[in-house]
Amino acid sequence: MNGRHGAAVDVGEDPGPAADNRSPRAEKARLFRAIANRPVVDQAGGMVMVLMPCSRSSGPRGPLVEVSRQRGVTLREGAAALLATTEKGQALPEEMQRGLRRALHRPPTANRR
Repeated sequence: MNGRHGAAVDVGEDPGPAADNRSPRAEKARLFRAIANRPVVDQAGGMVMVLMPCSRSSGPRGPLVEVSRQRGVTLREGAAALLATTEKGQALPEEMQRGLRRALHRPPTANRR
């Protein structure tokens, strides 16, 4: 992309921890990453919805977030691991299997349908 005077502007670069995260450039980079990750997380959320009783609004992402945190990976990485079980035939890592099993066996809460 070109700037106002024809100079190249890199909008996809991560600003790094030293950058002011409130700057427009940092916010734009964060939004680009969120848009790129959304389909993976949404598809994995759909898989969770098939396996456990929850409405879209009550959070199919909840179990994914919980399991990803337990494993020390990003939500996108946890979602990608779940998708890889169907798309690539890969086994789900054991820690993630245990975490999802626990989430699936919890009693439904009042806001789940």
